[in-house]
Amino acid sequence: MPALAGVLSSTLRCPQCLETLRFTASDRQPLPDGVFGVLRCSRHRYPVVDGIPVIRTGVLGVREHMPGRDTPTGPVVDDLVTKVLGPDPLGALVDLLGAATHGPGAPAARWRREVRALVSRPPAELTAQDWLHLVYVRSQDANRQLYPYFLYRFSQPRYLASLSLTSAFPPTDLPVLDLACGLGHVIHHLTSRPRPCEVVGVDLNFFQVWVARRAIAPAGHYVCADGSQPLPFRDGVFGTTLCTDAFHLFEDKRSALSELRRCTVSGTVFLDRMGVRATRAARDFLGVADYRVLGEDELVDGYLTGHGPQLERPRPERELTSQRWQSLVVSDDPTVFTAPVPFPTPPHLAGRLGLNPVYQVEHRDAHVRLRFEFPNDWYAAEHRRSTEYHAADLELSHQCFAEAAAGQPRVDLIRRFAQIGLPDRYVRQPVARERY
Repeated sequence: MPALAGVLSSTLRCPQCLETLRFTASDRQPLPDGVFGVLRCSRHRYPVVDGIPVIRTGVLGVREHMPGRDTPTGPVVDDLVTKVLGPDPLGALVDLLGAATHGPGAPAARWRREVRALVSRPPAELTAQDWLHLVYVRSQDANRQLYPYFLYRFSQPRYLASLSLTSAFPPTDLPVLDLACGLGHVIHHLTSRPRPCEVVGVDLNFFQVWVARRAIAPAGHYVCADGSQPLPFRDGVFGTTLCTDAFHLFEDKRSALSELRRCTVSGTVFLDRMGVRATRAARDFLGVADYRVLGEDELVDGYLTGHGPQLERPRPERELTSQRWQSLVVSDDPTVFTAPVPFPTPPHLAGRLGLNPVYQVEHRDAHVRLRFEFPNDWYAAEHRRSTEYHAADLELSHQCFAEAAAGQPRVDLIRRFAQIGLPDRYVRQPVARERY
């Protein structure tokens, strides 16, 4: 019988009663490379759907990234347990993915049929772009701004800042926890870089961790859980914990930070990209613990000049007041607070080298034109610094374009972020541009 991934079986516990969870595989395993079953303690049961433990209770609604757009309806955990133990475990996966593909009043049966057909196809036939387009463009009441927000993540300023920050992770053989990991973009980097980490990603949205597992960062391990509740992990099982671009959204920040510190062997937590108020709140919860605060602009500046963050000395708050987004590093291990580490190779090249999908591709008779443009005004406001390092226009011969798309390195394209590291099944290139 199939087993749950080793790092999950050795780290998980029931968040309600703190007991060890025991895994029982379903009698039927509908996907050749997926695991279905149930995790049990003496009082609770949680479904495991395509290798992802769903450590939640009640109704599994979909949490949006913008206020007021949450979908409160979805499958019920007890029903998912029944399905994974029944004759059609795949139905549990269809229920969870289907919840992300339609809004209230949409023809759910139609979406269920399409989702079932898609998950039954060989994984190599579909890309992350296909799934993002399904949910964030085609589905009813889709938030179309989220499509470029996620698809073009691998060269956004916020992503470069995250890569800079994660370069300061202390060396350890223990896994890393990425809380609110979303679609696993940072996990792709951490599991693909020259010294890869073992990473467990946690997010409230099943659709996102499933796409991360299947198409963006398949070397990671994933759990669908609510980061605003007690985390389903034993004490001190991680070397480092990370939360990127989400900590400011947690209502109970004190509890979330306490849980992140509890799960690490030295209380080492990297809180990346928070608003100023969230940063101040986090600092107030730390007591006498040592910490550093950094601004996103300085992280991006450091990244573009080839080094990680400056953690040796605390920064006076007056130096950071102009920074809209800030990051905080806290640890009981003084060796975490070191000088910037130079990058031997640009971290955003981790993975398979390919053309950056943010560039619009225009085939001409004599050449191919790569043109950088923002997909919408909101994206432009959020990622204005992109113009500092992306080329506005590039012209390539048809042969050079084909070679670059196939992954042959071109120094001029790498320098202008037209070639970047991507997951193997990320986009269908060249990407056709639409306005969102």
